[in-house]
Amino acid sequence: MRPVGRWSRDTMPIVAPRFARWTLLPVCAKRVRSGDVLNARCCTRGPAEAVRVRRYLRKRTVALRGEAEVKQVGHPALRARAVAVPPGEIPSGPLESLVLRMVRSMRREDLVGLAAPQVGLRKQVLVMELTPDGVGEFSPHLREEWGVSPFPLKVFVNPTLQVLDPEVLVLPEGCASIRGFSACVPRHRSVCISGVDVNGQPVSWVARNWAARVVQHEMDHLSGILYIDRMDTKTFTNLDWKETDTGC
Repeated sequence: MRPVGRWSRDTMPIVAPRFARWTLLPVCAKRVRSGDVLNARCCTRGPAEAVRVRRYLRKRTVALRGEAEVKQVGHPALRARAVAVPPGEIPSGPLESLVLRMVRSMRREDLVGLAAPQVGLRKQVLVMELTPDGVGEFSPHLREEWGVSPFPLKVFVNPTLQVLDPEVLVLPEGCASIRGFSACVPRHRSVCISGVDVNGQPVSWVARNWAARVVQHEMDHLSGILYIDRMDTKTFTNLDWKETDTGC
């Protein structure tokens, strides 16, 4: 889940890894010196090629950093129901590696939650975290009104959800898998999520207010549900609409 206003545009310049002396692009004849910001216009022949260059560099950077690429709406994994991780794979090296990659990606993208389907894997695995610095990005008014407070890293494997408070709050949400948009979504005020951690130990968490919203958003991903399926359609917004408005 991405809090509204904390998203990175897919058209942002990509920085080539500094630990590689040269990055070779199959769609671009020029070499991009490591550490330089790629200006696609200087080494591509058109917008379509520029997009391919940026996507290639993003994938290269993500792979070299041991992170996972966040898939965008349209990817089949985002609409499929995730399957439980077999008990024999908890704990295991592959599971720990997956969780580590998800946590790195969540922190890189400045998210508060990430589900395995968002990185292309149909597994019931969630990671969530809201740091004090992340809370500071909300205005004092919103922190109080929405009940935003920090919580440490939470990892859940094969989680289940129980609603504790039937009261529903309608607040704006964003998603890293639907970059650049937001909408108001109804969520329960209080829930309890239970499951096991990467070591197979039982864990549970009673989440309230904004944290409960994060939990419900990520749990939806395990069922192939996106926030656009639950949103108030009249509130669906392009966060960048003012920059693209020509006034005509």
